[in-house]
Amino acid sequence: MKKEGSTLEELPQIKFNNELILTTEQLAEFYGTTEKAIKQNFNNNKDKFIEGKHYFKLQGEKLKMFKLQVENFDLQISSMTRSLYLWTKRGAARHSKMVGTDRAWDVFDQLEENYFNPQLRLPQKPMSATEQLSLAVKSVLEIDDRVTTLEDTMRVSGVQEQQLRMAVNKHVMQIIGGKKAPAYSKLGSSVFQQCWHDFKRYFEIPRYGELPRIKFDEGIRYVEAWLPDTETRLEIANQNAQGELFE
Repeated sequence: MKKEGSTLEELPQIKFNNELILTTEQLAEFYGTTEKAIKQNFNNNKDKFIEGKHYFKLQGEKLKMFKLQVENFDLQISSMTRSLYLWTKRGAARHSKMVGTDRAWDVFDQLEENYFNPQLRLPQKPMSATEQLSLAVKSVLEIDDRVTTLEDTMRVSGVQEQQLRMAVNKHVMQIIGGKKAPAYSKLGSSVFQQCWHDFKRYFEIPRYGELPRIKFDEGIRYVEAWLPDTETRLEIANQNAQGELFE
């Protein structure tokens, strides 16, 4: 039972199997309902509760040991009790939904913040200079990791996309021989397609705009070093040679 006039922050924290728990009587009082209603909700929805996760059922020797454990707390357990249900945080959450009142939801929020969160109630031990330095270094390293991850995954900017297009246009036109070259009208489109296809395959991306920003310089170098396959190069040379014969 909760002491008269006490707050949830002052409620003694009781554990079973290293889990903070509440009794059926406590849940009923907190949620503004009856123990009978809590029990009925449980019996009607047993498939939604897992023993050891949402609740513990104590009988026999376990119940006896638990009574001894809590005898110094203001928790009244009748000597006539033959079985006792203890509700974990997850079990208390399930019951708040089943009760379904604003009070039950609000009280569970308070329980979650003040009872089921022991860290909020532990006194904070002042950190030593060494601990403060270690924490600062850890924070810097975490920030550095996040920045590195961002750099690795951030795609090229719009300006860099344009620079890639210009680099490809310039290089492919040089390979073909310019817009006035006979090979341009015959092969220009397929050579551009081959260049972009090889570029995307090399960097394993679906489109060139997905190139990671960190690989932009490598992308430019790849374009400047790229050559079409041997068959295409020979065809470019033949087309341009034939054009020269007819000039």
